[in-house]
Amino acid sequence: MKSKKKFIQPAFFLFFLPLFFLGCSQPKPVKTIPLTEAHQKFLQLCKDEYHLDLKLIPFENTVWIYLPLDKTFMELKANPDGPKTSDVPKETRQINFLDGKFEDQTFKITYDISTGRSYSKEYGYGNTYSEEYQNKQRDILTAIQRVYTQTDTTNQKPPAQDKVPDFFIIVAADIADGIETQMIVNSQDLKRVLTDAFFQEEYVKRAIMDYPTGGKDIIGDREGKHLRPYDLSWGEFLAKQIVHRIRTKYERSAFPPIDEDKMEILKIVKEAVNAYTFTDYTNVELKDLNHGTLTKINQKGLEETVKVDVPEADKGRLIEINFNP
Repeated sequence: MKSKKKFIQPAFFLFFLPLFFLGCSQPKPVKTIPLTEAHQKFLQLCKDEYHLDLKLIPFENTVWIYLPLDKTFMELKANPDGPKTSDVPKETRQINFLDGKFEDQTFKITYDISTGRSYSKEYGYGNTYSEEYQNKQRDILTAIQRVYTQTDTTNQKPPAQDKVPDFFIIVAADIADGIETQMIVNSQDLKRVLTDAFFQEEYVKRAIMDYPTGGKDIIGDREGKHLRPYDLSWGEFLAKQIVHRIRTKYERSAFPPIDEDKMEILKIVKEAVNAYTFTDYTNVELKDLNHGTLTKINQKGLEETVKVDVPEADKGRLIEINFNP
């Protein structure tokens, strides 16, 4: 009996609540490609070592991984301190609406962010992913590393003729209740987080975990027939990541933004495009629903007027990610 290989599991492979709704428009589907040798190896590895029966939908740049589950991947857990309320108001920044898309070589971000007073009220429990699902998610990410990003301890590389996909979209579906969640990761980010301890905080900003959604067509669907898969482009990926970064900064940061929202969002756009040295865009368009304004800035203007800090993980080193937009 063969022993099961052990791999380093970075803590940031797992994503917990709060979850963020990423309201980006969905691109049109395109034709899939046949399963390559690497795809087949991935499916076999997941079945043999992790006992996962997955469905793969491969495109040229993107691989969709469908995981049907017979029970929910969410669970309620009690908080240690129980329910509590406070009559002391706190000034908060609230995202009322947020959407992003990449269209006509332009990043188009629509948002409504307001400032208000809120009073803390906790009910003593919260939602989180089940431990069983967390383990399955970790196994899938580990299998991706071993097969596609050349991090297998046996030093086995993907077949030379196989191009490593840019993106992996993992869809876990509770086919009993009709609920699913989606995760999008870039293959090079996944490879780097395994070997670079300083990259883990930045990785959380780059790996996109969508808010769970539901539908009757999910119930009983073991083949992923309800999915509308597409080949994700770099522009579309970055639009989704920009939305994710905005929510992370406004809703998860210990120090939420206090400056003008327009400048904060432009900084986030520049951080995202700089992270991948992405230059295949011409403009950034910000539509502020709260104030009824529309701001447009071209690529040169963004580079010259918006200053951003270099992530700690990238200071003093050259990080280069090659891709074909």
